Amino acid sequence: KASAQKDILIKVLDDGITKLNEAQKSLLVSSQSFNNASGKLLALDSQLTNDFSEKSSYFQSQVDKIRKEAYAGAAAGVVAGPFGLIISYSIAAGV
Repeated sequence: KASAQKDILIKVLDDGITKLNEAQKSLLVSSQSFNNASGKLLALDSQLTNDFSEKSSYFQSQVDKIRKEAYAGAAAGVVAGPFGLIISYSIAAGV
């Protein structure tokens, strides 16, 4: 009886070791995937922070673009009267 219990216990321990090894491998893969995603998110955060800083060239180019569209719309409104208003709305909408 003691021998049978010993054999069962050894089998249970061997199964446990096998499952723990598989779990460790899975955890390693998950950890590597998480680290990769974390690195990409940090790079994206850095890029977005730089792009949307008021001093960045990207931000300034977007501000300049919006200003040009607004000034073009206002000029069309002054030159063409009521039809200029329609034109300015079209320009602002990007139509």
